[in-house]
Amino acid sequence: MQASPLPVARAYAGLATGWLPPLGVTPGARPRVPLADVVGEIAMVERGLRGSVQNGTARRLRRLDELGVCGKTGTAEVGRGGENNAWFAGYLPPLGGEGVQLCCCAVV
Repeated sequence: MQASPLPVARAYAGLATGWLPPLGVTPGARPRVPLADVVGEIAMVERGLRGSVQNGTARRLRRLDELGVCGKTGTAEVGRGGENNAWFAGYLPPLGGEGVQLCCCAVV
């Protein structure tokens, strides 16, 4: 499976907010897709992402656990020499009464 950082961050934004943001980065309002029909499934995925930060490879990044981050690490081979890259995708819990959240996907 191939994915670039922007669609991965979009997917995590959907998990974090219960709304799948529209594709693209063009200005202007566009409809969002509600994910209300899969609330139970999203909760299960969130428990797994939280566990990944607390007990998986991401546990080495202690600050993520302190901040309550839900996320996942991953690696992918590239090239013939077996080189690989590493990534982390996740989101922070809502900040303040406005429900603002930070969703990210970083590739190293």
